[in-house]
Amino acid sequence: SSDYNGFNGAGLIWMNSSTYSSIQGGIVDATKHPQTQMQAVSVLNGIRNVVRSVRAKAQFETAIGIRGGTQNEVSYCDAGGDSNSSMIPVRAIWTIATSKAYVHHNHVHHSQSHALDFDAYTSSSIAWENLCEDNKDEGIFVEETAHDNVICMNTCRRNGNGIGVYSHTVGPGKSNVRFVIS
Repeated sequence: SSDYNGFNGAGLIWMNSSTYSSIQGGIVDATKHPQTQMQAVSVLNGIRNVVRSVRAKAQFETAIGIRGGTQNEVSYCDAGGDSNSSMIPVRAIWTIATSKAYVHHNHVHHSQSHALDFDAYTSSSIAWENLCEDNKDEGIFVEETAHDNVICMNTCRRNGNGIGVYSHTVGPGKSNVRFVIS
């Protein structure tokens, strides 16, 4: 069942309305079967959850997704495909309609979509010290009413674009701060 703006929420590992939970380490590969219609890791309407040191791949929506809730963290993860010939067809890390997401120290790579995406209604969130490389679209994408977010100390290289800011359907993004280090 579609929840918001295409974000289904179902994941091979799914934290639904969880509080103070974590996923620590391991490989979550949602690409093994061609019919898999799930994210690798999904945090839906959670509060203060952590996804840390996970290798995540998916072919549906995103490898690691956060929708709703507040103060959730994705850190030290490896999200994306294996190489330019084996890219995931979706986002690597996606936040939508959430606040105070902390996305840091991740390797975000080989994604055919917006690799690290602060999507509609993501607010008061921060992405720092992520390495975003070898992605078809943007390394980091901020869009659709996302506001009061900080993007700093990230490295974006060999992407279709480094950092993109976009508004179309839902409304303008505003008061987002971006610092590019390299």
